[in-house]
Amino acid sequence: YQITEKISLFGDLQLRNVHYKADSWETGEVNDNFNFFNPKAGLNYDINAKNKLYFFFFLANREPNRTDYENGSPRPEKLNDFELGWRFKTAKSQLNVNGYYMRYKDQLVLTGGFDDVGAPIRKNSGDSYRLGLEVDAILKLSKKWTIAPNFTISSNKNVDFISDVNGTLTNLGNTNIAYSPEFIAGNMLTFAPITPLRLSLLSKFVSDQYMNNIDDASGKLKDYFVNDFNASYEIATKSVFKSIAVNLLVNNIFNVDYVSNGADYGGGYVYYYPQAGANFLVGLTLTF
Repeated sequence: YQITEKISLFGDLQLRNVHYKADSWETGEVNDNFNFFNPKAGLNYDINAKNKLYFFFFLANREPNRTDYENGSPRPEKLNDFELGWRFKTAKSQLNVNGYYMRYKDQLVLTGGFDDVGAPIRKNSGDSYRLGLEVDAILKLSKKWTIAPNFTISSNKNVDFISDVNGTLTNLGNTNIAYSPEFIAGNMLTFAPITPLRLSLLSKFVSDQYMNNIDDASGKLKDYFVNDFNASYEIATKSVFKSIAVNLLVNNIFNVDYVSNGADYGGGYVYYYPQAGANFLVGLTLTF
């Protein structure tokens, strides 16, 4: 809805019904009916041709899946999400800044373990939240050079998390949500010496993170920084194909030893999944 020339409102309303019925040795007897009310509303403010502000709120409910039922008696999760952002755009640059506060009830968080078929196990965590800032930009340094940095800084917490400690249910206070690093940053530096050729350096940094919800340092992934290289060359043709594109991707060009994932079953049973060293892929894309 357009209030003024610069201010507009938007909204959306979704009603969902989910009915689960099952009876198996994996899930037990299930006969659950969920009625979800998911409204969304927001406001856009055009400061001028280059700058825009926005704010929106939405309420979202999500049902547990089959794997969740196989690993316990889950409840649906409820999310209240508040977001405030700024967009800046010119012919040579673009900047997006977004702040968010996501308040959960019964969020289905990863526990760090996997079930007997390799699916990650999730459990309801009670109260939890994710508070963060996301920033991404595209800057055209010249006709040939472009840089596209981005980063996210966040706090991801279980509130008054209850855990079994030596057979006793204990309130651990606020703990970090599993697999939720506080800082992620990336960048893509692109050089196009000639129109059909693009050379890009892709960099990514991920801070350390827990694989559990009890802040147990024995199940912690270390931070890592990796770089990939991508080259693409597109040839326009007048024969059978409209164009032929050759792509080269070299992953982990500096052959860094790092671990990006793992599993923590508790009690010191921790497993790490080391990633590949330097490796490459070559592809060919034919456009008709």
